[in-house]
Amino acid sequence: MSVFPHLKDLVARRAGILVLFGGGDAGGFWIGPDGVHPIDPYGPAVVAALQAAAALTSSRLGIKNAALRQSAQKTANEILAPHVDTIVKSIPG
Repeated sequence: MSVFPHLKDLVARRAGILVLFGGGDAGGFWIGPDGVHPIDPYGPAVVAALQAAAALTSSRLGIKNAALRQSAQKTANEILAPHVDTIVKSIPG
């Protein structure tokens, strides 16, 4: 999550770890101060955004040009930003 600042900041306020399976289409779990909680699968729009952002984030690791790396990360953040509230609201607490 550290590569997605919007999500990282909101999840950090909840003091825990969010683990998603299959990019979110298989749900996941939240490990918080009060234990482990299941997370239901997300809808198709959120899953598509998570998968696209993850693909861009992975691709940037092999990009040597700093400006292109930053552009890939910025695009990943922009794709994910509209769905951050949905993801954070799924976290118990």
